[in-house]
Amino acid sequence: CGYGGNNQPAADCSTELPDGAAANTYSCGHGSNLPAREPGQFFWTDGPGCKDKMVVGVPTNPAPPRFGGRILISFENLPWLHE
Repeated sequence: CGYGGNNQPAADCSTELPDGAAANTYSCGHGSNLPAREPGQFFWTDGPGCKDKMVVGVPTNPAPPRFGGRILISFENLPWLHE
């Protein structure tokens, strides 16, 4: 999901967010009127959501359909993980 629409951070990730801003809150504007770094300015004043964008010709909004399956993750030879 991309930024870059009206009242949204820049799509190239150059917009500095406020100190302590949670990435999962500012990602796609989960909410509205989220504080910008500049005092008195806010993002997503028109409501939550993103400007649609394409990745390799596939739109990211709405999410493309999934075809099922599963993802398996294996951690091998990572001794630091068990410290």
